[in-house]
This record gives sequence, C-alpha cells and structure tokens, in this order.
Amino acid sequence: MREVDFRYRWAGFVIVLVLALGGCVSAPPENVDSLFVRTDFHAPLDTPLVAQTGDSVFVEGMFIHKEVMSLSQDLHTTLPGLLHVPFPVSIQKGELPMVSVRGGWKYFCAKDGTATVTFPGMGSMIAPGDCVGVRQSATDGRLQWVVDNSIYNHATAIWDRSVTDKERPLLTRSVTGEPFSARAMKRIIFDGFYGGQFHFTFEDWESGTAKDSKAFVFDRNPSGDTLVGIHGKVFRIAEANNVQMTYRWVKFQD
Repeated sequence: MREVDFRYRWAGFVIVLVLALGGCVSAPPENVDSLFVRTDFHAPLDTPLVAQTGDSVFVEGMFIHKEVMSLSQDLHTTLPGLLHVPFPVSIQKGELPMVSVRGGWKYFCAKDGTATVTFPGMGSMIAPGDCVGVRQSATDGRLQWVVDNSIYNHATAIWDRSVTDKERPLLTRSVTGEPFSARAMKRIIFDGFYGGQFHFTFEDWESGTAKDSKAFVFDRNPSGDTLVGIHGKVFRIAEANNVQMTYRWVKFQD
C-alpha cells in the first residue's frame, strides 16, 4: 500500500485511513524528466526513402515514447488491502498499454472489462477508469502489480505488491516509435496522393498540446520530381501512388 490520503468503503461506511497505519508512506515526488527522450531527425541526404500514407516523414522533439506491457497468460492473484487483508485480482492476458506516468511510476492498465477486483463480502471494488495492471518504477525499473481504485473510492487509493521472480516472465515490455506525452514535437505527416496532388499535415506540439496544425498541398510536377518545402524541410518526390511515395531529402535543417 503506497497512498495514505484515501477513504475506503466498508459495509456501507467510509473509513478514513491516517498516517499511523503501518506500512503507509506518502507518494514519491513526481520525477518524469528522465523519461523525456530528445529525438532528432537524422536522415541521409539524396537517398531514396519510402513513406506509406499516414507515416511521419519528419519527426523531432522531446517526448516520452509510448510503451506496452504484454501479459502472456491470465493472472489470478491477491494484493494486500485494508489492514493487509488480501483481496483477489484477475487480469486477462493481452496488452496492457501505458496510460499514465505519475509519482515516479509508469502505469500499464488493463482495458475496462478485462480485469476484476473484489473484496470479501463486498463484491466488485473498481469503477470504469480505475487502473488494474502493473506499474514500473521510472528510476530503477521495479515492477509491481497494482490496483488504483481511486475512482471507486472517490479519493486516492492505490494497492500494490512486487512482481515475483516467478511471475516476471509473464510480462514483456515493448516501446513504439510513437509519442506518449510530448513536451515539444514537430512532425510532417504524409496524408496521401490523390487528385494529382500531394497532401501533408505539419504538426507542432508543446507540453502535450497541438499548438499548430496546418495542411499543405502540392501539385505534382508532370515533367519530373516534385520539390516540396515545409518549414525549411525540403525534399523531392520521385514517385507516388495512393498508398506510398518515394522521396529524397534535400535539406532538413532550418
């Protein structure tokens, strides 16, 4: 148990837990700066490249990469709850996407309807949006099974126990190239070739919010390569159809 400022439902009564309860400590301070990775664009000049419709052909910025934790088989276990009384937790096998980064932890949560949490004599103890899954320390990589049923309890309520060595092989973490949370990011998306024109979207993100998004359209040059320039990034399109384009970078520095 990691959080102390919460109310816990018990047979229709609300019990307020205080710091005097054994094993309760305050949450660590927010520390996610180390998770933001500077990703700069490094593509070779004058080299044929291929982009599929919907691909980002230019990406730069500072962002946390999207991660997924895969559970290889159904999990049926218990976590220590109120006064350390264990309660049952079940999670269906499948992907647990990372849904938040807070208190120095990355939270990977099962989709609503794929996990159950009960307590003796009380039935289900989670509400839609509560997190049931696993969390990983952003500082040392430790893994814990976690139930955050703060929505159900109407106040902060987080329960956990360490993932054992025997359970560890059930979990596989993967990192995608997509941003989970962007502090600053710029990208050009190839939206397709149709109507004799190339369509792109330029996006500029800051602090997780798109502060600028603009569409660009270029007519195809009927007699050769089409030269495209978007915010100082210049490339030549050699071939294109409704699913992809072949292009070469001319310049990608402002």
